[in-house]
Amino acid sequence: MNYIYASIPPPAMLFYQNCAMPYRQLNLNDAAAFLQLDPQTLRAMALRAEIPSNHQGERFLFEQEDLDAWYSERILHEAVVKPLDEARRDSQVASACRPLILTPLCSPDAIDSAMKGKTQTAVLRDLTRLATNTGLLYNPDDLYEELRKREQIGTTAIDNGVALPHPLQRDNYMFEASFVCVGRLHNPIFFGAAPDNSKTDLFFLICCKENQLHLQVLTQICMLCLNTSILADLRSCDSPTEIYEVISNRETELNAAKPRKGKR
Repeated sequence: MNYIYASIPPPAMLFYQNCAMPYRQLNLNDAAAFLQLDPQTLRAMALRAEIPSNHQGERFLFEQEDLDAWYSERILHEAVVKPLDEARRDSQVASACRPLILTPLCSPDAIDSAMKGKTQTAVLRDLTRLATNTGLLYNPDDLYEELRKREQIGTTAIDNGVALPHPLQRDNYMFEASFVCVGRLHNPIFFGAAPDNSKTDLFFLICCKENQLHLQVLTQICMLCLNTSILADLRSCDSPTEIYEVISNRETELNAAKPRKGKR
């Protein structure tokens, strides 16, 4: 079985560049490219009403915004990881073609290894301040408000003390380029109702301008948590530089190694 790699296979790359913004209606082949699924697999999912779609006779149409929301929510709760892993198990994309995707979006300046927030609001403000260190953020208040709105709709907290906060809307005028910030609390807090009811101490703030990249980053982080020792390693780090090195090393390991299920 293969990982869900955070790479964009060559056939999907042109699609990714051309249709990331704005949202639009997709046919079966375009929707399959967006989700990196075989068209027949996607068609079967649509017939079983497992994915939002519209039927026009034998033709299937998909709203890109609906697919984005559907995929994001399932990645956050790991419900989509195993089915998509199974669907992509026959992928022939070579390891050398799987570029790092999380590491280039992050930097030590965008990492805080000792956040002190004691509430969800305080943590979101800390992450917003951390985002200003990237030099890519246009308006910190806008980012904070979008993060707050996203958490009101549903928590971005997942299992094992991790949260993946991100703006509710991806706006071209919110930040100059995509980036990821990482924050760690020494004292975990109740950030949201995680599936395993755990408190949260590790935060990946995901700020992507493109929908496809957003989904790729969400997937990559979840797969890192499932298949590498990244969580334990991050919790043992003493500095932002060490955290960055762990992210880079574990992502390289994920892209190159055979799957190891359930390791956390």
